[in-house]
Amino acid sequence: MESIRNRFFWGGSEDKRRITWIKWKAVLNTRQHGGLNIGSFKALNLALMVKWWWRFYSEDDNNIWKQVIKAIHGLNGGLISGTTVRYRGNVWGRISQIKDVLQDTGIDLVSLFTDSYDDLSRTSTRVQWSLEPDGKYSVSSLRNLIDTNTLVSSSMPTPWDSNVPIKVNIFLWKAMRDRLPTRDNLVHRGINLPNILCPLCNSAAETGRHVLETCSTTSEVIAKLHLWCPLIPPTMTAYEDWITTTLLPNGGTSKEKMLGVIVKAALWGIWNARNNCIFSNKVSTPNVIVRQVKVLAFDWIKTRVKEIPVATALTHRGILVQNVCCQLCDLAPECSKHLMVDCNFAKLVWGWIMTWCGIQQPQFSNVQDILDFGASWGNCPKKRKTLNAILFSTLWNIWRARNDKLFNKINASFSKTTDHIITQTYEWCKHRGDIDRSEAEWYCNPF
Repeated sequence: MESIRNRFFWGGSEDKRRITWIKWKAVLNTRQHGGLNIGSFKALNLALMVKWWWRFYSEDDNNIWKQVIKAIHGLNGGLISGTTVRYRGNVWGRISQIKDVLQDTGIDLVSLFTDSYDDLSRTSTRVQWSLEPDGKYSVSSLRNLIDTNTLVSSSMPTPWDSNVPIKVNIFLWKAMRDRLPTRDNLVHRGINLPNILCPLCNSAAETGRHVLETCSTTSEVIAKLHLWCPLIPPTMTAYEDWITTTLLPNGGTSKEKMLGVIVKAALWGIWNARNNCIFSNKVSTPNVIVRQVKVLAFDWIKTRVKEIPVATALTHRGILVQNVCCQLCDLAPECSKHLMVDCNFAKLVWGWIMTWCGIQQPQFSNVQDILDFGASWGNCPKKRKTLNAILFSTLWNIWRARNDKLFNKINASFSKTTDHIITQTYEWCKHRGDIDRSEAEWYCNPF
């Protein structure tokens, strides 16, 4: 099973092997020990079997299964040293031998079970598991201990940023260990290549450090990103530090998180440009790479950060925005409250929506008021569900109108936005089976 997982992880199959850049036992380890926190099947299987030890020690003696085990294998079930199970080849016999297997890994299983004593009588009241604060057995605690004792550890912890995709975290993990499939690394692995020069600049041997740090294309990309986001240093030095130093933590403030996402998007964008040059014969200029990095960072932030990326939020996080005014009215700074509630375009849309629904126009002060209104409106759950669909669609289409103006230079259209809301909510509600009317009837009134 581990060999199958290994081949799958590195892109191989049953009849096709790929280069294993890092030992599988190192990949399986926890992030604190330089792995990817996958865990081994062997440790999982042993920890699940030890759970039967825990059940035997902790459950009531009146349980029928426990009485059967004691009747066959003795009062201690053959688990304690000096006792043996009656039939070592059966299932319980294999369970009883786990202590010997764990002993080979440096774990004394019996010592992990401790007694809890009554403070007055000093008599044992129940068995406790020493690896958990609450004294209750958990598979994960023993599995982690087994993995720590058996897997390959590294002094370099694996940095992990939940704000970027998993594949990007794995890419950065390989980059920090110089295990990227660069031409220099491929040659050192015995792969014959006609050319080992960097495909981005064609001026030096392609190593991981060159592609991500010293390449002239990389330097130009970083310089342009610095002009866009001054928090990014103007030159790339020691890309490992960019990933792991306190300047770019996994936690920290919103600005630090934003900066970390942009830097990781930059490294990923540069590597993608390198791959496109080799495999698709597409040469990307620094300007093209920078645009791709901006799009990547925007998408990652938009899908993972709770606040939508309006101009004021981006500026607060150190992103240089040329115009912070609302894209729909150009009268005030663009924040989520203004865009969705106070903007003249938004007010016009909301007024029409309430008239269409036959609801008296409420006074919204922020987006949360809109959501609260939908959650508490009316006495009919079915109609309330329909109204919520309309409210969500309205918020989404106001945001889409804003993006069309910003990215596609298409001016916001009131009629186009309201038509989208009508069509979208009709399809949503029809798909759920909440309505049984025609679209023409829906256009007149949704209720």
